[in-house]
Amino acid sequence: MPKKRPSNKRPKYFPNNWKAYKESPDEFFLPISFKDFFNWKVMGWALPSSIACVIREENEYGDISEKVYSQSAAAQKYLDSKTADKNMKTIFTIVDGNSVQVLRPHRKGDKYRQLPDDPDFLDTWDDLTDEEIDELFG
Repeated sequence: MPKKRPSNKRPKYFPNNWKAYKESPDEFFLPISFKDFFNWKVMGWALPSSIACVIREENEYGDISEKVYSQSAAAQKYLDSKTADKNMKTIFTIVDGNSVQVLRPHRKGDKYRQLPDDPDFLDTWDDLTDEEIDELFG
């Protein structure tokens, strides 16, 4: 059985390699289109069968929290209670076994709306400018 560390000691620091990536030349990284990156990293998820969905919240101050639900009814109840507040400026990202949904408040803060769910819309992303993508995602 492993020894427990005393509660007043910090855990051992494991260094990472961020400096090596930062100092790497641009040629080191292969260019990839936004559509390919989106399909690879966003649409390539897998949840265990014990998890119904994951809700990620980003509040107006940039704080991010995630909640994992094993029952979809509990997740729906949580979302209903949170989105009922008309002054809330939180962006919700909901991931289940079938889809990724992003709910964000309207600019006026009156209700939440879902970002486009049209698969043909992904084809137009390569043509969008950074400003248009920022406008779309807020």
